[in-house]
This record gives sequence, structure tokens and C-alpha cells, in this order.
Amino acid sequence: MNNISKHRCHLCHSSKVNHIGEYKDLHRVTSDCKPWKNSGSLLVCNQCHAVQKCVDERFLSEIDAIYSDYSAYYQSRGNDQVVFSGENHSVRTRSFTILDAVKKNIPMALKGRFLDIGCADGHMLETFSTIFPGWDLFGFDLDEKKKSGIESIKNVKEYYSKEISNIKGAYDLISMIHVLEHIPDPESYMVAVRKLLHPEGRLIIELPNIMENPFDLLIADHCTHFTENRIARLLDKTGFKVIQSDSQVVSKELTIVAISFDKAVIKDESVLDENILMYINQCMIWLHNIRDRIEKIGKNGEVGVFGAGIASAWLISEFKGLITFCVDEDMNKTDRTYCGIPVLHPEKLHEKDVFVPMPFQISEKIVNRLSGYNGCRYFATRPLETSIEFQNE
Repeated sequence: MNNISKHRCHLCHSSKVNHIGEYKDLHRVTSDCKPWKNSGSLLVCNQCHAVQKCVDERFLSEIDAIYSDYSAYYQSRGNDQVVFSGENHSVRTRSFTILDAVKKNIPMALKGRFLDIGCADGHMLETFSTIFPGWDLFGFDLDEKKKSGIESIKNVKEYYSKEISNIKGAYDLISMIHVLEHIPDPESYMVAVRKLLHPEGRLIIELPNIMENPFDLLIADHCTHFTENRIARLLDKTGFKVIQSDSQVVSKELTIVAISFDKAVIKDESVLDENILMYINQCMIWLHNIRDRIEKIGKNGEVGVFGAGIASAWLISEFKGLITFCVDEDMNKTDRTYCGIPVLHPEKLHEKDVFVPMPFQISEKIVNRLSGYNGCRYFATRPLETSIEFQNE
């Protein structure tokens, strides 16, 4: 059930915002893949159709608690996220995959100044230093926990922290890898970022694609759930122009390249993503159906989940005791525990039932590839568009 909320949209500031009632009973997950409590609040703006969390005092208090104990990539022993691609299931790091795609489409000088906003453990800076050894590198993050490690990366000249206003100088290339979805006031933030970009510079933004991954709604500290239209409009309003937008570089994500642009294109926001409320309601049904399927599969005994990530952490918190193991093909994640249960490689699994909580097309490919291996049964999700048909199954 959807109700008009008293809260305002944090993008267009409209007071006409729908509250998604079915969301509050779903457990959530932090963006560093740790189970989080339910009772969250999800909104869809009637004016600009932005999908967002209710950014109030309660939300801000929650994200303060989350970030005080934040440990990015802990489930992979601190290593960069890997990306599986192609028919041969090749493996590359996400940082390399993004930079490789970008450099094929934009000219890169031999020298320049590169700033990574939200540099975390420094994976993007380290990869950039290897591919473009002539560039000077700079990092920024909220605190100084990783400062010494970042400053030890080759060609890093300065590490900035706390407020974006502390960053000095102008940059030929700026990256924001999974940053913007965390920002409570994205418009003001992007205005500040534009001031740091050289007039001829480029901006790279990587963020979750809500149109391909409903599980992103479950991330407690994601303020905004962007569509391709919504991010393009935000950039238009804050002095940028999108020159590359790709949903195929990294699965379930958007890779955006933008330049500074003084003449914003004025668009009627009311026609952008006008069917998004229907889509979000479908996502709610789909997520609730997944819970029902786990219960049915679990009637045969213990159940495993595939992938030591957001979706698995959510299901583990929803079904404590029923889900007893996790399966992953990333060797950095196996032979250790995740959310209190062991993570096993498919080769070490025998005659077990495993649910693959991923968007249907990805889930189906994994199931087709692994089902029957060592006598195990793998179960795929259903297509989102058919979720309504099964809501009463």
C-alpha cells in the first residue's frame, strides 16, 4: 500500500511523495554487507519520480551508526570487488573494468591530475596508478582511517578528508565510485564537485542501477536509488553533460562519464521515469516472493545462498537458522565465514540446495551453469515482470 508522505523529496523538494508501506517489514543491509534492522522508509517522488529513503533525523542517526563501524570489502579480505564477464567467465577487478571501458571512449593524456572521491581502501587509485603512471593522484574520504595506506600508493600526492570543501586545486579527471547514492543532498554535492573539475576535465560516476537490481532498495545507507534518467537530470541541473552512459560495463550498475557544461537542458521532470512507482511496487512483491520461496525450499532441509553480498546478507537476516551456508566463486571470499555462516566454493559442495538471489537473468545463467554439479540443486529467482502472478502462490 502506498501513502502520501509528509516528507519532501531531497532532489526536487516536492512535498508530493509516496511512502511505500510494504518496505518497512523487510530487513535491510548496510552497504558494507552487514545485516541491518527493518522498519526502514522508502519513498517515491510524484514530481521528479526519484526513488529515495526518507532522509530525516532517524535516517541520519542510522547512517552515522553504520559508518562508525564501516569495513568495505571485508568479505573479500579487503580485495577489490571482482567482475565475472563473458562466456568464458573471465575475472577482472571492478576498478580495472571501469577504467578499461572509460579509456576506450575518452582520450587520456600521458599526464594529469586524478581525484578519487570516496577512495575507501584505494583500489581505484592503485589501479589508475598502474594504467596511467604519469598522472598525479589524489584521494578523498570521510575520515582518515585509511590515510597512511592511501598515501603509500604510487603517485598519490595528497589525501583529503571530512568535507569536500577541504579539497584543493582543479582536476583533469574525477571519479565517484559508489558515492553519490550515499549523499543526502546530491544536488549541492555535485555543485561542489563541478568546482573541482578542470573546464576540459571528465567526471566518472559509478552507481547501482535500480532498474536492474531491486536488491539495492534494501541497502539501509543508500539515500537515492538512481535510474539512468534520474542521474542524467541531476547532472544537467548541476552543470554537467553526460557523454557516456552504460549499463553493461559492470552488471547491475551504471557507468557515467560527464563533462562540465554551462547550458543546462531544461526538461519536464514529471515525464521522467513516470512509471517508476509501478516498478517499485513490483519490486516489493518480488522481494516478498523471494522470502516465500526460501521458506518452501527450506522445507526439504537446510538451504544455502549464492554470493557473499547484499542479497545473501538480507536473506540470512530474514531466515536465521534456515540458511546455513553461503556459496561463492570468488576465491577471496571462500573458506571463511560471512554473516556467521561458512562460505564455500561450488567445488566443495555436495548434494545441497542453493538459492541464487540475483536479478532473474543473472540468476538463471548461474543456475543453468551449476545445477547438478556435485549433485547440488540451484534455484533461480523469477522474472520481475511475472512477480504479480505469483504473489498468492
